[in-house]
Amino acid sequence: DLGGKTLTNITDDSKEGRFCNRRYANLRDSVLRAHPWNFATKRVELARSTTDPVFKYAYAHTLPSDFLRLLGTNEDSTDFEYKIENGVIASDAGSLKIKYIFRQDMTLSLLKP
Repeated sequence: DLGGKTLTNITDDSKEGRFCNRRYANLRDSVLRAHPWNFATKRVELARSTTDPVFKYAYAHTLPSDFLRLLGTNEDSTDFEYKIENGVIASDAGSLKIKYIFRQDMTLSLLKP
């Protein structure tokens, strides 16, 4: 017992409920990024960005809005170079498919003691 009141719902309008609500999204995303969870894995073909990188790479592909962590690409080459920056993957690949961890919006249910 940490001395706080037991929550029955994360949306409780209590000190403990507000504390959980403020921290939930960051903690959820951190836990999802930490491991290649099967339930939070997707495969997609990325759309080309309308703006190509200014230097080094030929193309940019827009990352999905729920992207958290890259697990792999369709590029099998070990020397495949890319850079993730500002919501895109910059590389020399004209088309790009990725496997990634997505922001799984889970319903939080707390068990009653």
